[in-house]
Amino acid sequence: MADSPKIGEPFRPWRRFRRVVVLPEVLLAADCLSDGAKLCWGRLARYEGKDGAAYPSTETLGAELGVLERQARRYVAELEYQGFIRRESQPGKTNRFLFLWHRVFESPIPRSEKTAPPRSEKTGRAVKCDRQRESARESDGRESGKRYLFTAS
Repeated sequence: MADSPKIGEPFRPWRRFRRVVVLPEVLLAADCLSDGAKLCWGRLARYEGKDGAAYPSTETLGAELGVLERQARRYVAELEYQGFIRRESQPGKTNRFLFLWHRVFESPIPRSEKTAPPRSEKTGRAVKCDRQRESARESDGRESGKRYLFTAS
């Protein structure tokens, strides 16, 4: 590889970094997830093994996302609540995270509209997630005995 550029100089990121987080464009356009939850999904995807599951601790996720473990747990809860992942507890081990196919993945973004949110073929409207985040002021977020605190978009 060529010499490293100096701070402030232009460079080409393509093939520069060995480890990258890849996020599907339809996930980036999903209006029901916070930016932090989207990045958390990408980090979880980096840990995906041959069995299709990921096993990082929330402490590790927090450190890699640059947030406290508590915030990483919130991102995981948000992904779980919105139906993007399922967390399975394993006594004595870290949680097992399974990726779930979501309806936002059903609407590929046409090349001419890469910056626009994915649109339904039937209605032409932007595809939204199944569940919308609720304002913490409007609801305490209780559902099935679990507590979720999300902010309105």
